[in-house]
Amino acid sequence: MSDTATLTQPTRAREARTPWVRSFAWDAFWLQSALWLSPLALLLAHGYEDPGESPLDLLVFGLTALFWISHRFGSSWLAYATTAYRPLLRAEPVRFVVVPLAPTAPAGKKPHERAARRVPRGYYLGVLRRGGENIVS
Repeated sequence: MSDTATLTQPTRAREARTPWVRSFAWDAFWLQSALWLSPLALLLAHGYEDPGESPLDLLVFGLTALFWISHRFGSSWLAYATTAYRPLLRAEPVRFVVVPLAPTAPAGKKPHERAARRVPRGYYLGVLRRGGENIVS
């Protein structure tokens, strides 16, 4: 017998009225992460002129490695390596093959032309840092 079959009607109605997805702690940590992540980021960057040299850089790297990259690998594995998506992959090759490969296509005729178009690391941060004056050489 399942757990939901043993619940009485008033119990289900009481659970449906809660404002939380799972619980207050779960919602505060996952859904309202800006409440704890923003002060942590400000604390880690405090006292450093360049946030890229502060402990905040390590936090961003760790969160990126943990969540974003693992999500990308998982999504790629699901789309390309499992049989569940094989019919969709065959039906829409542009969506699953051409579009993901498009960013790797050459932008110019010569390799040195492509390299010249890249924006230097920190360019936008440098422009914003000093009120529009570009400090990145």
